[in-house]
Amino acid sequence: MARKALILFSAAVLGCFAFGVFLGVAHARRQARERDEVHFWVRSMGWWNLVFTEKQQSDFILTNLRKHKATSLRVLTGDLAVRSSLSRWRGKIPVLNRYFPTGVDEDDREITRTSAAFYLGDFGHDAQPAIPELLRVLSDDVDQVRMAAALALGQIGDSSPQVLAALGHAATNISPNLAFSSELSLWLLTHADEHRQRAETLVGSAPNWAAICLSKLGETGRPFAGALESIRDTLPFCDSKMAVVRALWETTRDKARVLRAFDELVHELDHPRSTNRLGWTSGETGLANAASTLDVEPEFRAALRPLLSKALQSRNPNVVRVAQVHLEKHAKLDQARLQTPGVRPGGLLEPPPVAGP
Repeated sequence: MARKALILFSAAVLGCFAFGVFLGVAHARRQARERDEVHFWVRSMGWWNLVFTEKQQSDFILTNLRKHKATSLRVLTGDLAVRSSLSRWRGKIPVLNRYFPTGVDEDDREITRTSAAFYLGDFGHDAQPAIPELLRVLSDDVDQVRMAAALALGQIGDSSPQVLAALGHAATNISPNLAFSSELSLWLLTHADEHRQRAETLVGSAPNWAAICLSKLGETGRPFAGALESIRDTLPFCDSKMAVVRALWETTRDKARVLRAFDELVHELDHPRSTNRLGWTSGETGLANAASTLDVEPEFRAALRPLLSKALQSRNPNVVRVAQVHLEKHAKLDQARLQTPGVRPGGLLEPPPVAGP
């Protein structure tokens, strides 16, 4: 009798254990599926898409992330903690970098954390549950992660003493990118002129990142238009200069400023000041950036068309290919606009539906 009872008890224990394992596996599979689906949208920003402007693509991604807000916030918040087992010790024990060099997997983890912080800010107040993790990664050992986290804290809009103190400390960092993000966020949270003025002084030290941040803010960043204009002419034709031009457009909606930059680009294509190690002249680099990021208005595409046609004569086959792609893309955008006036073109491949919370 005792033996039978023992067997029944053991079977019950094994059954409970098996059921627990089943639930754990099902939960893990669900979490993995949610991560994959959220990452699909986050990473799709880097895809070529011939029926969207870059702005439309960004808006499309955010719309799909917000459709499943709870899932997206949970996955992105969890991504802030993605690290390799050795990463926290690399700064403390430099010899680890010699015998255990950073690999692709480590780089992917850094990109994952940076992207998570970058997109969390776009959820605004809804991302408040992520604030503890964002505060934690303000001391991350990767500068890009800290920069994005500092900006996200300002976009979320929580002006609690803890957040202000953390941003105030980060604003004293020697990294101009992190200092700019922090001062900008402090201005967003407090509207204090002292933080706006400090952020303005840092624009020249971190032009590319400052332009990215202000482009994200849109017309909220209009007070910084003067600082952007003052450094625009000091920069050579490169990604940073065109990022500043784009930021001026996003913050002011002044088409004349953009068209003036295109006029200058004509001269740079004919008389380039430099050539990079990949064989791209300064004019070709500026043109590729402009064609990709400033394609939102028909007037801009019309102004870029003769420049892209000229680039087809380049001796660099990569430049020719990029020019061909952008000419095709701009033609499709113009065609879609004529067919459906006022309606945003669509057509991006849809992924599997994102699982609910």
